[in-house]
Amino acid sequence: MRPRTPRDAHDMLLVPPRTIHARELAAAMQDEQIARFLPQLAPLRKPAAALRWLASLAASARTRSPIRIWLVLAGRTRRLAGALELIADTAGGAEIGFWMRRSARRRGLATRAVATLCDQCGANPLRLRTHSQNVAARKLAERCGFVLQSELAGVARYVLLKSAAPPGRTGPP
Repeated sequence: MRPRTPRDAHDMLLVPPRTIHARELAAAMQDEQIARFLPQLAPLRKPAAALRWLASLAASARTRSPIRIWLVLAGRTRRLAGALELIADTAGGAEIGFWMRRSARRRGLATRAVATLCDQCGANPLRLRTHSQNVAARKLAERCGFVLQSELAGVARYVLLKSAAPPGRTGPP
């Protein structure tokens, strides 16, 4: 599945990972909020590690990997604003993950990016998991139609049941 940019989102573009974004990715990973809520991304603070990670993602995109990642580019300069992740499961559902760099927050970019992915993804149900204290991510989940399913051990789990999958789509992208 390749998300298309919605026509009204002239300031946002979803693209596959590219190594040309390694320096921007490493700079974005310096953000203490990303470090707090996504500590597993800490190694990407170094440009060499970010470059290796982006290269591995580009290579895995050519396979049938259940994990897909898109970079969110914003503005006229198409600067890296964040990323989306979709992890398909074997039952036809998927989990969405995302992060946005500090300069891209509070502009609606994350909401539009997640909503675009939800609209174009054939997976059902879609899940979104976030840290219980990440108020912005929780509000985003609710704006995109997700419903809180459970909250345990500091993790809030949301689910979005699609009423009908698009014609011809019965499983993960």
